[in-house]
Amino acid sequence: MSTEGLLSLLALLLLVLAAVGYYAWQLRRSLRQLEDSLHRAEAAGREQAARIASLEQLRDSQQLAEHAVETGTALVREVHRGIAEIPFGILEAIPGAREPVKTVRGIHDAISEGIYGAITGLNKAVGRELRKGLQPPPPTTPAPEPPSEPAPPAAETPEPPAEKPGEGPLPDKPWKTWG
Repeated sequence: MSTEGLLSLLALLLLVLAAVGYYAWQLRRSLRQLEDSLHRAEAAGREQAARIASLEQLRDSQQLAEHAVETGTALVREVHRGIAEIPFGILEAIPGAREPVKTVRGIHDAISEGIYGAITGLNKAVGRELRKGLQPPPPTTPAPEPPSEPAPPAAETPEPPAEKPGEGPLPDKPWKTWG
């Protein structure tokens, strides 16, 4: 082989080496970008998990508070009935006062039952609306890139019926079944 041929071969090898070096540099740069994207996605995932955990804790607290109001209202209602029974029972024992006392007792009972019923209904309505506001946000996924080639037709599979968020008790939270 001549000197000219060896120099050409050496130049060609240097050119290939430079191209391989440039390609390796591009791959290393792409790898760093992918690692950065992965770290950002992991951080976003941790933030999302913390938000969901916080929402679950708020939802659990709301349901516990709703149950406490419901239980407290039922207890006060029963104590009120018992206390009201004492004077009404005594007054109804008086023969001349029996009929007017029965009328007053009926009005008293209707008003108190209406108030306790309103408190119970309001508690349930507020709880229901709060639960709606405490649902975890739907997961965010980036928009898919359009395919470069048409995708083959996918086999259609029936989707399972979606359960509404917030329905169904969590097995480790016994108060989920209250109310």
